[in-house]
Amino acid sequence: MGISDVPVVLGTVADLGLDYLGFAGKVTRQEALNFAGSGRPAPVGATRWITVFHPRADLSALDMDCMLEMKARMKPRIARAQAEQPFRMILVAGSANSEPIVARWRELTNPDPTYASNPEVARSIDEACEMHGFNREQRAVAVAEIERDLRDALSLSGGRVDSPASQ
Repeated sequence: MGISDVPVVLGTVADLGLDYLGFAGKVTRQEALNFAGSGRPAPVGATRWITVFHPRADLSALDMDCMLEMKARMKPRIARAQAEQPFRMILVAGSANSEPIVARWRELTNPDPTYASNPEVARSIDEACEMHGFNREQRAVAVAEIERDLRDALSLSGGRVDSPASQ
């Protein structure tokens, strides 16, 4: 079950030990920075992480300066989490809108030996769950829960998708 800082949702599929972060609708620069700096820990502290970009997520406000600031704000939390229990991060870039932001994020984090997360990429939630080793039934549970929370976040945000890039 996820908790939402609309249009950003953070949740756990508890029975599977899977934590997730999801973006839905139009995410402003301030919302992204607030979330990155919130200091809120992972719901369960699972070893498996998925970050999902809903097909209607609009991250156009997240320019390079914003992403660098997000990385700086998250770096201590990621390091603490990895020190406590190593985790695997998979980014779900299932739409043309999310591919540039995922590519840019990986360019900022993967070559940085001081950043404790080296995310991989999947095209769908199901594929990410398969990469994490879940069987078909477990993947169906995770997909249903994460997609529900993303729909709820999108609904609560009033469907803020006013950018042409999110259509």
